[in-house]
Amino acid sequence: MRLLITAASETWIVDRIPRAIHTQTDDLIYRLIDETFISFHQSTPYVPSTNSFPTDRGTVAVVDGELVFEESQVGYLRSIYDGYWRGARWAQKAILFGYAFASLSALVFFVSAVWRRRVFLIATVGGTVALMWILDRVRGFRSADRIPLSAVSKVSLVSGKKGLTKPRLVIKYTDDNKRRKRRVNLPSQYATNGHTAYTRARLTLEERGFELS
Repeated sequence: MRLLITAASETWIVDRIPRAIHTQTDDLIYRLIDETFISFHQSTPYVPSTNSFPTDRGTVAVVDGELVFEESQVGYLRSIYDGYWRGARWAQKAILFGYAFASLSALVFFVSAVWRRRVFLIATVGGTVALMWILDRVRGFRSADRIPLSAVSKVSLVSGKKGLTKPRLVIKYTDDNKRRKRRVNLPSQYATNGHTAYTRARLTLEERGFELS
């Protein structure tokens, strides 16, 4: 006799069922199915559906039990291209053009200041950029590049306010017996991959046992 068992999108064929099963009640069949199902899942290791997710400056991946942050200025430009140009609608492309125009205007303004030797203006711009970098560092946006999952004590996922703030992760962890914080901005909700990035970040962490607040 051959029994076809289907459960959880998997199908098994069980051969050589004893003849005694023909004379037993349905309980024996149900018990056989349950034991087969349990045995199958005990022998199949759990595999997370995703191991990485995009950020607004690169990617975060889970490698050998660690959160690995691969972020850079090049990653930031690539994220902008992926979110506002590749497969984007005209409104999203308009945002990209506006961003490019503003960046180019700022560059021309700075070059003009250098050409005219506007020392005070150059010092102001340079000081502002340095201050922003330091503040990002202090707030945890550019701190650790690798964090062991075992060191993480709490993870918060903030959806942000569309048009005002980006979705972000706030990871609290311990390093050298000190409590630290790592912040990660996700792609904007206006970006084509904004919702996907948010969902993948949530799944990546929840599937590894973290309760997101």
